[in-house]
Amino acid sequence: MELKTILKAARLRTLPLSVSGIIMGSALAFRVGYFQWNIFLLALLTTILFQILSNFANDYGDGVKGTDNVNRVGPQRALQSGKISQSQMERLIIITALLSMLVAMALIYVAFGKENWVYMLIFFVLGVSCVVAAIKYTVGKSAYGYRG
Repeated sequence: MELKTILKAARLRTLPLSVSGIIMGSALAFRVGYFQWNIFLLALLTTILFQILSNFANDYGDGVKGTDNVNRVGPQRALQSGKISQSQMERLIIITALLSMLVAMALIYVAFGKENWVYMLIFFVLGVSCVVAAIKYTVGKSAYGYRG
């Protein structure tokens, strides 16, 4: 599995949309005097990892279900083309999910500190929900991405 293939499967062209909210929120924080570089960078990395996770899971789900086939309009996906195997994509999903949760936990800790454990717990649950939603979009029997 080549790095070029992994980067193509990550669909880097989708990242500007995912980071736009972080940039806007950080600009507003800057304007009112609450901007912090460490929070900005961790939030940026968290959202990028969540987006890449979603893209890997979408490639996997559509590939396994046969949605991505020879009749697909648009670029070939990594699993569909055979450039990444099913087990390799599963590993990429697991690694990206773990990395995204690790970075998200760092972000939550830096943003709230240990004294705000209730907020930390709430945002941790939201982070886990993001990972589950990214995967369940096209993976599994009840994938919500296929509902019209």
